[in-house]
Order: sequence, then structure tokens, then C-alpha cells
Amino acid sequence: MARPPVARRALLDAARAELIDNGRIEDLSSVVKRAGVSTGAVYHHFGSKIGLLAAVYNEFFDGAEAALRAADHSGGSWLQREQYRTRAMVQYYFGNPLAPVLMYAGVEHSAIAELEATHLSRIAEGAVRNLRDGQRANALPVDLDVELAAAYLVGGLRRALAILLRRTPRPTVDTATDRLWHFITATIRTGLPARQLADEGTKPAITA
Repeated sequence: MARPPVARRALLDAARAELIDNGRIEDLSSVVKRAGVSTGAVYHHFGSKIGLLAAVYNEFFDGAEAALRAADHSGGSWLQREQYRTRAMVQYYFGNPLAPVLMYAGVEHSAIAELEATHLSRIAEGAVRNLRDGQRANALPVDLDVELAAAYLVGGLRRALAILLRRTPRPTVDTATDRLWHFITATIRTGLPARQLADEGTKPAITA
């Protein structure tokens, strides 16, 4: 039998694989079989199937937030950095096979939906701070309602990413970033000099 720390990681990996393969976890037997542990290990480490699912999705959300934080150090102007952050988010969701399960197939329990709501709330709070930084940097108009803009952007990006993930063939990261960036700049452009948008807001996405 696997040692506890190994068993916990094995269960997380097995549950993630089960979600990716089947879109849901019907029962724990398939997960513990993948993980090579006993059913009791699930209850020992996570308390329940829902606890295991919550841990899997928490890792996904933590990864999304880490991708945004890493993009904060991309340099350049405020608008250029925001374009890079947009690309980083697209790259994370397009590169993570769990993303379509969460964003399109749905979740199995209201507790998981609450996790996403908490994650989106944190993202929105960060967006408010970030938009205010843009105002202080004279990259955004002072009359922009940053709370409304942040809510609009976060909710809209979430839905737009879900649509893009469904498309066949799926657009490239650069194409998806360009399309999303177009809508982002349309949301925040009120009062911005046209020349500034032309010079900075429409530059090609920075590639990794």
C-alpha cells in the first residue's frame, strides 16, 4: 500500500485523469483503481468524494491564479502587460485538459461551483486593483468605473474561454488572445487617446 503522501498525490492524479477521460466521477472505485490505493485512503486524505473533487479543482484554480501572477513580471507598459496576462490565461486554459470539464461539461456538486465562484471573486478583486494601477499610470481614463469593468471583464472572459474551448478546430493561443484582447480594449477604452490604443493596445500578443 502506498505511503500517505504518495497516496494523496496518486488520488489527486487519478481523480483528475478520471474527470478528463469521462467528464465526471461516477464512483470512487475507478479512482482508487487508477491510484492503486484503498477506498479508505480517499476518506483519510479528503473526507469524501466531494473533498477529493474540491482538492482537484482547487489545484486547477490555483494554477490559473499563478499564471496571472507570473505574467505580472512581463515588463513593458501597462497595456502591454495586460495583453501578456490575457495570453497567459488563454495559454493556461488551452493547455490544461481539465479546463473543458470545468467550464463546459460542468461540475458534479454545488460545493465545486462555490469554489469557482470564490476563485472568480479573487480574480475580480485583483482586476479592480489592476485597473486602478492602470489609472495611476495614466493608461486608463480616470472616469472608468473599475468595479463594473472588472466584473464585466472577468465574467465575459470566463464565458468566452468556455466558447473557445468548445470550438473545432480550436483556435491557436495567439488567435484566441487577439480576439479576447479586442473585446478587453473595447471595454476599457473610454477616454483613451486613439493614438495610445493604436500604439499599444493592438500590438501582437507577446509569445512565450
